[in-house]
Amino acid sequence: MKPLAVVFWLTIFLSLWPSARTSGAQGTAIGDPAAEPRDTISSDSTEGLQSMLRNTKTAVLNYSLGAGELRLQVITGKESRTFHMATGSVLLSSVIALKTSLQEGAIFDREAAHRLYKKLIMPALPMLTGKTHLVIIPGQITGQIPFETLVPDTGSDRFMLHDYAISYAVSTEALISPGDLPSDYARQKVLAIAPFNMPASEKEIMNIKADHLMGQAASLEGFKRKAGDYAVIHLATYATLNEPHLAFIDFNPGTGTPGTGNPKAGNPNAGNPGANERKDASRLFIRDIPELNLKGVNLVVLSPCPTNPESDASIHDLFKAAEAFASAGCPNFITSMWGTNKEITYKISMKLHQYIHQGYGYAYALQKARIDYLENPVIDASMKSPANWAGFILIGELNTTPRSHKIFYYFALAFAVLVVACILRRKNRNRC
Repeated sequence: MKPLAVVFWLTIFLSLWPSARTSGAQGTAIGDPAAEPRDTISSDSTEGLQSMLRNTKTAVLNYSLGAGELRLQVITGKESRTFHMATGSVLLSSVIALKTSLQEGAIFDREAAHRLYKKLIMPALPMLTGKTHLVIIPGQITGQIPFETLVPDTGSDRFMLHDYAISYAVSTEALISPGDLPSDYARQKVLAIAPFNMPASEKEIMNIKADHLMGQAASLEGFKRKAGDYAVIHLATYATLNEPHLAFIDFNPGTGTPGTGNPKAGNPNAGNPGANERKDASRLFIRDIPELNLKGVNLVVLSPCPTNPESDASIHDLFKAAEAFASAGCPNFITSMWGTNKEITYKISMKLHQYIHQGYGYAYALQKARIDYLENPVIDASMKSPANWAGFILIGELNTTPRSHKIFYYFALAFAVLVVACILRRKNRNRC
């Protein structure tokens, strides 16, 4: 591993987990099934969540660090409990090992993924019986890895992905303020955008049942004009999300060379102030998103080509973009923590939209799309490492299963049957 990365993580470790602990902070080892839970302190957000989770198959797992311990609050429709568990170097080293194997092209570290499963998920298992959807609120350290890659059993090829649809949330407070849920009819209105003439991006959006914006038509102004008319927006473009003050999504400038140019070749407009102004004019900076009106939009999918190949992001980096879209009115956001092979992105994106079109909630649609990819016999086994499919995550609401509009069809059918019955009855009377 790179020396700077080791120094960085050791600094985080030393700052977050002081070795000196009070006698009252002793806890059971993380992942120990015997870890003793204590009832969590009642709060408005917890009570509100429990009310929303009632009669659902969803559970919320809220992780936090403090006083030398890892706290896991598990909230279901029936109960809320907090597990207090000792931290240690095993957690940190396992996160580093798993993150490295995912983002640096190394062989997937199943042992590290299994250790993290035992530490982060196993204490909660008794409360997860019958649950199929988990909403993860990750801590600073656990937010470095996607939970979908955790391994329940090293003797099989299964991941947590196979057992649960997983989404992420910024906080419990964010979950108790849901937006308006569109009907499955409204969710058929999709806008797919590919601002630059890249065959892979154009192929990606053309296989989505949607209205399409490509090339010069996919300018920032074009996006702003059209975005509010659609429930789902898919963006296949350059983006940088790991630099809080500079994070942006790139659109076509209309004329000239795209501001990002070739990300591997550096900025071709360096030293040219006019070109830099045009470049900024074609970028939607994350800090400016709250000024947009996206109240009719329920989901934004960003399939990014990173402007910097080294610009991998943590879940917390992506939270900033998700919060910006939520402030503008769009409560759900899907994007990737790291750059992925465009052919793989195309296959997963195509399936994702197919399942959304069929009426699946976003978390379940993303889960099924990735399982389909893993179970596709045509795809070579070497391309099925989690590094290829696990980067995409959903940040958003608790329940994204649409309101069905089919009840209107049932009323229409019943009315038609009633009309036909009346006509037949009148004819029979006339014959008499």
